[in-house]
Amino acid sequence: MRPLIRNILVAFVLIVAIGAIVKRKNDRKRVALAVSATVDHFAKGLVLGEPLPVGAKKLGAAGWRQHVGFVGPAPGGGFVQAILFPSLKDRAKILAPAEGKIEAVELTAATGSNLTQTLSDLSIAFRGVPKQGCIRQRNGDYRLVQYWLGRDDGGGVAVITDMGDMSGSDTTRATGSWSLFAWAGPFKGAETLSAAFEPTACAGSGNPPLPENLVAPATALEAITVAFRDSVRGVDVAAEQHQIREYTNADAPNACDMPAFSGPTTVHHLVPFTIELPSDLIIKDQSKWDGEFARSGVVRYEWSASDGSRVEVESVGSMQLRGEIGGISSQCDLDVGGRKVRVAVGNATTGNLPRLTAGATYEANPRLDIGMVGIGASQQRQRDFLAAARSIRINGNYFNRP
Repeated sequence: MRPLIRNILVAFVLIVAIGAIVKRKNDRKRVALAVSATVDHFAKGLVLGEPLPVGAKKLGAAGWRQHVGFVGPAPGGGFVQAILFPSLKDRAKILAPAEGKIEAVELTAATGSNLTQTLSDLSIAFRGVPKQGCIRQRNGDYRLVQYWLGRDDGGGVAVITDMGDMSGSDTTRATGSWSLFAWAGPFKGAETLSAAFEPTACAGSGNPPLPENLVAPATALEAITVAFRDSVRGVDVAAEQHQIREYTNADAPNACDMPAFSGPTTVHHLVPFTIELPSDLIIKDQSKWDGEFARSGVVRYEWSASDGSRVEVESVGSMQLRGEIGGISSQCDLDVGGRKVRVAVGNATTGNLPRLTAGATYEANPRLDIGMVGIGASQQRQRDFLAAARSIRINGNYFNRP
């Protein structure tokens, strides 16, 4: 073969090879190191640019949602839900495509407990404060977008938080849920986020336009976002209602009730009396107060638990209830073994946590009566303390002491 022809053929082969390499590089969008490291940190194993079916398997029970991508449980990292987005073309398919690449990942958290720390960590990783933008959802709600861009159009990371309608009249749609959104390639605003986006902070006004080709993806993604937010809000509402009922002692037992203990108990046999209490309540300084009773005949014992609950038993005046019972919601006078007993249920709440109470005073004439009070932060504890109040039995040692 002549040298000229050979050189021409070699050059042609090189051109074809280089063209193939360039095409492969263009098919896979660039991902900056800070972006890929962020995804790996918060969603171990997920990789931007990897085959879509491979990423879907890492989510476990992931399902395909047309116009969105694969939706499934997040692989740890403090997030609940994960979405893998392929290209807009692949998202339009009714069935999950057999091929395609992951172009973006969204991880959604149910609470804001890690939000501040995540924003701080990302500012360090990207060496700067985030840009700000705003998503206006089709239902009128706003979502704040704080985002960082990778170098040389190498993707980016955004933290997206729900703001509700920002009118101040309806705060129920602003929850603690938020998302970490990471993408490959250059940032293209609404196209990257599949939402009506403008690069300014949310101000409660404005309605950025949405290109026609993004209406279906934006609508489908918003439906998933709203469903997740409402599910979180449902849990929040139930928790708030329960807390309010606990705080106000709305479901307090009646002092004349005889509730059963909710769990394991321990019977404490002390010199002057016996009492049955939940087993997690630990007696404090028993030897000290045994000695005090031996010297003075005064009763003073205390138990406490890791949740802050406590029980106190001490000598009191004639049929006087312990002041720590607080505001009494019900009272019951009984006769137990020929001895007068006054039982009460109350609420001593003054701060941020409920202080729900139950107690009793046992007549011990001619000696001082014995009064008991239990204080806890839940109505279940209150019922346990009511059961404990009825369990006290005064021993003969209390009366026989010289």
